[in-house]
Amino acid sequence: MNSKITGFLSAGIGAAAFGLNPFFALPLYKEGYAPATVLFFRFILASLMLACYIKFCKGALLPKKNEIPALFGGAALMAGSSYTLFDAYLYMDSGIVSTILFIYPVAVAGIMALFFKEKLTFKIIASIILSIAGVMVLSRSETKLPFSYLGLILSILSALFYAFYIVAIRVTSLREMPAEKISFYTILLSSFFFLFISCKSGNFQMLSTPFEWGYALGLGFFPSVIALAFTAEAIKRIGATDAAIFGALEPVVAVLCGVVCFGEKFTVNIVIGVILVITGVILVIFNPQQKISVK
Repeated sequence: MNSKITGFLSAGIGAAAFGLNPFFALPLYKEGYAPATVLFFRFILASLMLACYIKFCKGALLPKKNEIPALFGGAALMAGSSYTLFDAYLYMDSGIVSTILFIYPVAVAGIMALFFKEKLTFKIIASIILSIAGVMVLSRSETKLPFSYLGLILSILSALFYAFYIVAIRVTSLREMPAEKISFYTILLSSFFFLFISCKSGNFQMLSTPFEWGYALGLGFFPSVIALAFTAEAIKRIGATDAAIFGALEPVVAVLCGVVCFGEKFTVNIVIGVILVITGVILVIFNPQQKISVK
């Protein structure tokens, strides 16, 4: 299959899998688990799955010496994005949070323009305006949970952390590392962070029922292993900006999960807001991408 087609398919699968976060996380919240605890189980289970896959199918697991600093940096960015995202679920409907998170492709384009001299075109500026307008419309939507400015800030921070993570894969030594190894070390290192946060806050508790283990395993497999591995592969094949933009499936899947599974409201404002955000993001894909110059 053509490398570019494979890249776009990988980006779509990764985005759709990532959009399943609320489906597996929210039931664990209802059982009394804190976000840091849920994220610890998500990442530690995902890292075990990936370790088995790499060991038996790919062989070498240890990173090269020059890759270690970039791996720690990538893990810090992923941990920051995941923590702010899962915290935002406590304050706003999951579909709204995931749609706001989807401004990360616009942030990727902005980072590329600011730091790597990609041209900031009219289309990128228009995409930023449309994305902001979409977020403003969403903030006025009638939702199951009342709109929260703290939830909004957390969602935007999550998008920024994730945008920097995507750029890091493209412009650091990680670009030479297989996608599954990037994912393994990112989630393994992140799991230690969440275990520390959970224990320090006194909120850590062990999963106790098959129901809870099932949701934790699903959270580890779909939005973690599948999403990270396919997204990393897409970035290598089609570039950071295009991979981010093709993730339009992510907020769509998250909104549908929220409405169908958790009774979240599906209003005209939500439809308009989602369309504005996705339209703004897709505009960037038609912007000629410049080669990245790393100093």
